[in-house]
Amino acid sequence: MGKEIRIPKSMLNKIEGKLRMPLHINYISNNITKRSLSETKEILNKLIEEGVVIESEISKDFYSLNTKN
Repeated sequence: MGKEIRIPKSMLNKIEGKLRMPLHINYISNNITKRSLSETKEILNKLIEEGVVIESEISKDFYSLNTKN
């Protein structure tokens, strides 16, 4: 389909460490991934597909770890 998204292990560790509580995509983009909003959204979508991250059911654009694994 599109380009392959690669998530470096260090970035994945940061994401897993910080997303224990829901965080807004702007915070994730600016402080964790340090990538553009669109790139961060692609990364989060991939992690959602893999079952690592979920988007909050209560508030749009807030993400946290999937604790149901």
